[in-house]
Amino acid sequence: MFENQNLISDSDDENDSGNSRVQQSRRRSVNNHRKSICWSYFKLIQVPGNETVVECTKDGCNTKYVWRGSTSNLLGHLKRKHHVTTESLTSARGDENSSGNSGVQRSRRRSRNNCRKSIFWRYFKLIKDPGNKTVVECTIDGCSTKYTWRGSTSNLLYHLKRKHATQLFTALNINILKSSGFINPQIELPLEEQVDQVYRHLSDQLKSEAQNAKTVMLSLDRICEFNVATCCWLTENFEFNKILLCVNKISKDIIEVLDSWKLKNLKFISSDKYFYDRLKEKHPDIIHYDTYGSGNNLIVNSLSRWASENISAHGISNIVKAVKNATGILCHVVGVLKNKRMQNEMNITNITNNSCNCHDHKIEFLSLISQHFKQLFNNNNYDNFIKTRVDYFKRQSLDNLPFSIFCKLVELFKPLKHIEKVTERNVMNLLVIAHKILKEISCFTASNEPFQLNLEYKTLESFLKFLIHSYGSHGSHFHWRVSLFLDPCSKQINLLSDEMLLGFVLDKCQAYYSQNPSFSGNNLAFEELTQYISRLQSQFDENIDVCEWWQNSKHEFPGLATLAKEYLPLMLDKELKINKFKKFIQNDDKIAFLGCNMNHIDLR
Repeated sequence: MFENQNLISDSDDENDSGNSRVQQSRRRSVNNHRKSICWSYFKLIQVPGNETVVECTKDGCNTKYVWRGSTSNLLGHLKRKHHVTTESLTSARGDENSSGNSGVQRSRRRSRNNCRKSIFWRYFKLIKDPGNKTVVECTIDGCSTKYTWRGSTSNLLYHLKRKHATQLFTALNINILKSSGFINPQIELPLEEQVDQVYRHLSDQLKSEAQNAKTVMLSLDRICEFNVATCCWLTENFEFNKILLCVNKISKDIIEVLDSWKLKNLKFISSDKYFYDRLKEKHPDIIHYDTYGSGNNLIVNSLSRWASENISAHGISNIVKAVKNATGILCHVVGVLKNKRMQNEMNITNITNNSCNCHDHKIEFLSLISQHFKQLFNNNNYDNFIKTRVDYFKRQSLDNLPFSIFCKLVELFKPLKHIEKVTERNVMNLLVIAHKILKEISCFTASNEPFQLNLEYKTLESFLKFLIHSYGSHGSHFHWRVSLFLDPCSKQINLLSDEMLLGFVLDKCQAYYSQNPSFSGNNLAFEELTQYISRLQSQFDENIDVCEWWQNSKHEFPGLATLAKEYLPLMLDKELKINKFKKFIQNDDKIAFLGCNMNHIDLR
């Protein structure tokens, strides 16, 4: 994660050597950069404020730039406007530097001085060495690790990442805060205090925005060993905002932080029962819906729940038992089958397999080798290694696995591939495919296909109906069906005939019009709903940006737009990418908060 960060800093003023040394450091920084050939064509000029401005002097150009220590934009100007080529700059530089060892030594000293501006020099110091080598020593917590330094900081970076990751992470994020304009290196205030100021500023800003939203949705997820609380909402202009509230190992602390945000407009919560029970006391009208977790979790949980409920189903119990057992040990089974000796025995050395641990990939792998896998159970001429594993497969009833339907399972689980946090839209796509496959296999389950094949398709039919019933119909999912209805990309055409849902939406539209005296007429809500349904049926486009569509349509469908602001976050919510912070958040949750939410900073 660190390679893409800007590691160069002008903050030598952090050394506790007093204000005089800070000024000397800044003068050295300017002098080092002033040795660039660009300064044959630019001069520093005085302007109000703290910014450093340079002006082009070539041919009376007078173009001005804010200078922050880099000459790349100045070089670009010279090449673009004055056709000063790289060759001419190089030639001029060659003429300017006299040949011989003295010039080379000066260049090396400049290189060393410029490298010393690197952020690493907060944590390393130069030490004397009996030989001619330059040696640096780590100064963090008495570490004292030494390295030979040849002008590059790559080995220093590796040391900090491996041994002192928290300090490096904090320092790099402080640099990001500097570039945002919140931290001013010329202010004589410790950087940590400036970070606190930025944190308070951003926290107050986001708290105000969240509290002023019509409604907000809270998500409490478990990532590694951390509880992660996020909040999302839609603005009046249908801009989707999602922010990190806090990250903490201790559930009690999460509750305290949530209380401090004072989100009285909390409408939905996605969490486990622990958080829901505690928040329900202060938010009695809050709507709780289950978290699906990752795509992999949804696959495993749905297969396991279905198998548990149908383990005694007439005619298919042996197949269900095999699926139940395989779901629990699928990683182990695939690992065994990828063993070289097993693959040689099955003659599948040319099978391409995916190393990912996702269950959909493992089901796909088993589908590819199904014929070879079945042959294992029909051969007794194995050595001890293979015989032991085949006997284990038999004890788990894996010889009853319904391989004929595996290709359909791969098709079914396609929307869940690589999904870290399953949203209602992912589930919607899953159900659309489930309906499609159910329709396709109806001819098999009603035909005179071979007995075993018929049983396997009946097993698939049972699982598909379980999915549709679990995630698509009953009351606990009513609210996300409302969000599906308000999604113009929805493929759930059956929602358009859901009387309970349409009645709920119509009541909400009528409430909107009754609260707005500027509207007159008794049928406005009904007319708006009818027009919206007609639009969905005639202009379906799955590539529409949902937020953009509603922003453009909010005046045409004002009642529904008000409802959409409340319910669409259920469709739009997705996992906040905090993986790059997970090694550090336990030591510096403020930096994690700033790192995730910096794009929301209002510089006004």
